[in-house]
Amino acid sequence: MRLKLTLNHRPNAVLSLNYAYALQAVIYKVLERADPQFSRWLHERGYEVSGRNFKLFTFGELRGLPFFIDKVAKTICYRGNTLTWYVSFCVGEGVETFISGLFQDQILEVMTPEGRIHCTVAGVEMQTLPEFEETMQYRALTPICITEQSETDKYPQFRSPLDGSFEQLFFNNLDYKTKAAFGSSPTPTELSFRLLSEPRMKGLLTHKRHLVKPIKTIGYTFDFELTAPIEWQMLGYNAGFGGKNSSGFGFCDVLK
Repeated sequence: MRLKLTLNHRPNAVLSLNYAYALQAVIYKVLERADPQFSRWLHERGYEVSGRNFKLFTFGELRGLPFFIDKVAKTICYRGNTLTWYVSFCVGEGVETFISGLFQDQILEVMTPEGRIHCTVAGVEMQTLPEFEETMQYRALTPICITEQSETDKYPQFRSPLDGSFEQLFFNNLDYKTKAAFGSSPTPTELSFRLLSEPRMKGLLTHKRHLVKPIKTIGYTFDFELTAPIEWQMLGYNAGFGGKNSSGFGFCDVLK
């Protein structure tokens, strides 16, 4: 499911350019108000399979016009009073209305060290899902993050779509997430990943409670064509492609 939230706020609201972690915190707070136990479980563990954990949600950037970016202060100022925000979950049909209702009429506070925005949710629209097929074309609206760690690597290494291992890692991620969400994953009859644009690298800061300094996470935005089982297409669209989805990575839309 994908929700379009219309947010009202005071003009000239300022945030850090890196505010994805603040939006993640907003989602957990909304879930916590309804079900603290579920919110804690999702934040600390999530859906597990083969020793991997997935949160199965993602989100886009805040959209509002006009805005001004201060590259020196590394801030963005929204000079209007309305923002649009898309939030996407992989949930069963029976839960969609419940999740949608959680955001209705909420007061959200997006906080970064450089500023904050107090928003009132003025509207919640459940988006019509695309008609999924085994071959789809997508645009990454937030960076897609893929990592690989060998026995000699101290830390996971970020992979570019131009790297030879990217494609298989991308497929593996979808397979694991589908198993985590539905308990099983179909065996693909055909798999294909094709770049449709030049990848653009973007680094975002991921904040962890137990760490003093945030971690820089690398991802890439690009257009791509994916041939894979329909279940994988739906999973990637709703929960995000690649890793770090609950931190705002891998939010994609279908190319028209």
